[in-house]
Formats: sequence, structure tokens, C-alpha cells
Amino acid sequence: MRGFMISKYRDISIIDFGDKLLTIACDSCGGVGLLDGDIVKADGFNVGYHTAFVALAETLAIGAEPLMIVDTLSVSLESYGKSILYGIKSAAKEAGLDPSLSITGSSEENFTVSSTGIGVTVLGQIDSPDFRPVPDGDKYEAVLFGIPYVGDEVLQNKAKVLSLESIKTIIGEASVLDLIPVGSRGVLFETKQMAKDLGMEFSEESAIKDMIRQSAGPATCAVAAVCPGSIESLKILIDIPVTLIGTFSK
Repeated sequence: MRGFMISKYRDISIIDFGDKLLTIACDSCGGVGLLDGDIVKADGFNVGYHTAFVALAETLAIGAEPLMIVDTLSVSLESYGKSILYGIKSAAKEAGLDPSLSITGSSEENFTVSSTGIGVTVLGQIDSPDFRPVPDGDKYEAVLFGIPYVGDEVLQNKAKVLSLESIKTIIGEASVLDLIPVGSRGVLFETKQMAKDLGMEFSEESAIKDMIRQSAGPATCAVAAVCPGSIESLKILIDIPVTLIGTFSK
């Protein structure tokens, strides 16, 4: 008989060992890189960094501590593959990991490929099973940290996108109830998911209707439920755009 239980929380798998919870988050990227068949041209560093960033962001957002990164490259490690791995290592450092100990993986050494493809899996740990947010009020403000970008826009607007450091800062604030990194499904999708998880209803601000329906690519922004009146104090803590997108209410 297995001595553990497996469940899902948002995009993360949770393995419950009783006194510890193991988290598993992953992300993939294809057709983005410097090979002839790539649709979006980007250097290997950014391909590796942003793919690892997504899985690390999802891990940190639920209060888990990243432990290990597994990378699977569909390109040769030599030259180009090493630049992708360098990006993964950079993201690992930002998350507080030692890349020399916490990264393992594989690469494609048998065949020459025409387009880039990679996958990244992050293993993490939560000490308490009570990590899911529970509202203690009837109303919260829905706030967007960063701007939804995709493709070339991500590289052109680095100062406006979410960072791992900003995630750690945001979730450490008592005024922040919940946080979800936003990816390809867009801000509105993740905001509605958060409302469902919290047992609340979401009402959007009409002024940002178009923005919250855009893809956020490799988690370029995050939506959060925050206590009313705390936006200005949160703006002081981070250097990316902070936007009120609506309210959560019971």
C-alpha cells in the first residue's frame, strides 16, 4: 500500500507524505529560439530562463520552497543547448537554489533538430498542509502585477514583467491573500479560477477589459487577491506595474 496521497492544486501536483508535501510544477516551450524552424527568434538564455521561470513562479506562488529543477532539452547541449541551460541556472539562482546541486536533465545528442523544444519540471516542498488561502473577509481587490505580454513583447518589455523576486515579496505581505501567475490562458481565466477557489465572485473593471483577455505568455504577470486599500503600499514594494482589475466578493 502506498504511504502517500496525490492531488492537484491549480496547475501543480501535490504528493502528501503526511508531514511534508511535495509539489511538482512544469512548463514547456517549442518553436522559440534560434534554429531555422523556430517561429519566434530568441536567444537560448531567454528560452531557458523564461521556461524555468514559469514552473518556479507557480511553485513560489503557493508558498512552496523549490528543491530541484529537471530540464529536458530537444537540442544538443553543445553551444546552443548550453546557453539554454545557462538561462535555467539563472532562474534557479533567483529562486534561491544552487544550480550546481539542484539541476539535472537530458538533451538530444542523436539527431539534429530544426526547431527548439524544452521542458522544465520543478520539485518543491511545503511544510504545512494548510497552504490553501481561506478568506476572512467578504471583499478583496483583484490586482494585476506586471503586464500580459507574449512572444517578442516579452523581451521588449522586461522592466514591466513579473520577476521571481517580486513574487516572493508579494506573497510575504499580510495584505495579500492569494496569488496566481498568469500564462497563455490569460488574466481573466486565472482570475475566475482564483474566485472559484476562494468561493467568491469576480467583478471586472471595464477600463481594462481588453488587457485581461490577452495571453501573458511565460507568466509575465500575476493576479492577486488583496485587502481593500492596500494597493498603494504594494506599489512601493515592487518596481513593476500594479493595476486594479476588479473585486472579489461573497
